[in-house]
Amino acid sequence: VTLAISILIIGLLVLRKELSSKLLLLLLFFIIAYFFHAAITGVLANVYDRLQGRVVPLIQLFALLASAEYWITRKENAKV
Repeated sequence: VTLAISILIIGLLVLRKELSSKLLLLLLFFIIAYFFHAAITGVLANVYDRLQGRVVPLIQLFALLASAEYWITRKENAKV
């Protein structure tokens, strides 16, 4: 459930173009890391859920960072 909510938050912020260039770069890095991790663990070992479970929190962390940046910039823009 939290993964789905995180993906929705990220998708909403990307579609509304509310992410800074630093966060977009971080998102790109997380996506690349996620796919490389899946490829490496898929080739070297049997595919277990526990191996993918180590990388999934990166998506939730990014959603938290992106939403925090959105609320901070929104609050700063409201003051001006």
